[in-house]
Amino acid sequence: IFQAVNFFTAPEYENGLRFYLWCFSITAAFFILKKMVYKFSGKLTECDVEIDEYLFNMDNINRVSGLILFPVVLINLFFPFQNRGWALYLGIFILLLLYIKLLQRGILILFKKQFSIFYLFLYFCTLEFVPLVLLYKILSQ
Repeated sequence: IFQAVNFFTAPEYENGLRFYLWCFSITAAFFILKKMVYKFSGKLTECDVEIDEYLFNMDNINRVSGLILFPVVLINLFFPFQNRGWALYLGIFILLLLYIKLLQRGILILFKKQFSIFYLFLYFCTLEFVPLVLLYKILSQ
């Protein structure tokens, strides 16, 4: 996220470390809060087993994305030429593919467990799509 923001916007931050820590803390808080909301909604709807399985898959995909994106981040950081955008776009493409895989896995888990379509729609709209739309709206301003 730090590299993407620095690439797409003019670097207007004097202290890069402070901005990096800000990006890191916002990202960590987002994932922790998202996990807590999933746990709470699982308790509320009495679907603890399904939510735990989905969170397990989410953790695995997050770990895989970290391992795959590590070389992309290094290429973006140490690439000797002017145009480093292709590495950043490759990283964004990889994240989108893994995110689609996570959504596919979540849908398969919920259909396998005879989960209500209403709950499926509620989970994915409120916990997956709305935060992305809000993040896009905040970053586009």
